[in-house]
Formats: sequence, structure tokens, C-alpha cells
Amino acid sequence: MLSVVFVIGAIRWKVLLNIESKVLSLGTLIKYYFIGGFFNTFLPSGVGGDVVRAYYLKHHEINYRTGFSSVIIERMLGITALVLLSALSLLMQIFIFSKVDLDLIWYISCLAVMFCVVWAGYFNMERARPLGRRVFNLVPAKIKERFKTFSDAFELMGEPRSKLFKGFLFSFIAHSFTICSVYFLALSLKIQLDFMYCMIIVPLISIISMVPVFISGIGIRESGYVFFLSPLGIEADKALALSILFYFLVVLIGLIGAVLYSLSDIKFVKKKVRTNLG
Repeated sequence: MLSVVFVIGAIRWKVLLNIESKVLSLGTLIKYYFIGGFFNTFLPSGVGGDVVRAYYLKHHEINYRTGFSSVIIERMLGITALVLLSALSLLMQIFIFSKVDLDLIWYISCLAVMFCVVWAGYFNMERARPLGRRVFNLVPAKIKERFKTFSDAFELMGEPRSKLFKGFLFSFIAHSFTICSVYFLALSLKIQLDFMYCMIIVPLISIISMVPVFISGIGIRESGYVFFLSPLGIEADKALALSILFYFLVVLIGLIGAVLYSLSDIKFVKKKVRTNLG
């Protein structure tokens, strides 16, 4: 089921790039998505894989800044979809099942406000330009020029707005598959986990696991499962087992990317050739 998430992610990526199939086919983007997943298994969070995917776009005559902008916006759409999934599930739990958890309301509200501010800033970049010019008048011209090129690419990535909406819908679908995967894993471990609660906490755990500090989110993800499942009376060892089993599936998907990477003509990590003299 997680492999479907990667395929949907690649479709979302293609929608954001808005390029013709003759330039870069969906099959190629799917391959790069799996390769990015492979690098995510040993690089910090999902950021490492994003850099790899942006690097691969450069070999298709796509500007590196454009490619990097696409993976940043894709990441923003993904996190926004996670916040909305969690928020909607929490509202359903409150109004349908009359269950109120003030801590969860606080966590989700903070995330919702933060991303509302982020998107408000993105959609009003033109208004923020005067302030940006004042700040960047203090930095060297070369750095200022590079930032402007990146900023222009980042802004153009959101045009037309309809592709942002399509990208958001694909994010919503992809993360729904992830939540279902965790739920079925919990059932396989005989963990009594309510599906609605799973829809609330899995997005939150996914978000905190994206902090680019820990390798593949190891440690922070396990702590998240223990933290959010303990109020349900689920033992720490079972919560830890669920997290490890989910990560094991992620690694298996990463192995598909490893095979594709080994067969690819483009290498992100280049081998150094040693020559013996005399």
C-alpha cells in the first residue's frame, strides 16, 4: 500500500512541474520518487530525498532552482494535507463521538495557524518584495541575484493556482493511504486502535518526523507513537513495535529505489577514480 503513496506522490510532482511527457515522463518521475525514498532511509528526514529528486531534474534541462522549488512546494502541500486530515478527523471525533482531547486540539491548532501564515506569505509574495529588497540590499550582489532567481522560480511554481489545488488533492489521497497502512499494521499486532484516532495522530507523527535532524526520523517517530498511544492504555513496547514495523515497510520500499538507482545512468553520489602513479 505504501508503494501506491510513492506513485501518487510522483503524479503530484508532475502536476506541479507542469511539463510535457516528452520532456519528462510520469514513469521517469516515479523512478526518481522511489530513488528519493531510498536516500530518505539514511539521510535526515525527507529532506535528503527531496534534494536528490531536485538533482535528477537538472539532467532533463530543468533549472535546478525550478526543480528545488517544486519539491519544496510539494512538501508544503503534503504537510498542509496532513494538518487538514488531522483537523477534520478531530472535528469528527468531537461532534460525532463527543470525544474531546484538549491536548490534540492545541497541537493541531498551532500547526494550522502556522501553515495558514506560511501560505498567506506565499500568496502575497509580491507585497513582501519591498521589504525583501531592503533586507537584501545589505547582502552581496551575487547572493542577492541567486535568491531573486530562486524566488521567481518559487513564485511561478504556484501558477496557475489550479495545479496547487490538484497537488493538494493528491497529497490528501496519498496520506490517506499511509494512515490506512498504519491502521492495518496495528491490527496485525493486535493493537486496539480506533481508526478515527489513527487519522488524528498519524499525520501529527508524520509531521514531527520530518524535522531534518534525525536520520530518516528514527527516534522522534518512535517517541511520537509511544506518546500518542499511551493515553489509550497501549503499552510502550507495542507502540514501539508499530513504529518499527512501519519503518521496516518504508525501508522495503527504499530497496526498490536502491535497485532503480543502481540501474540508473545518473548517479547522485559519484565514485572517485584513483590512479596509481609510477
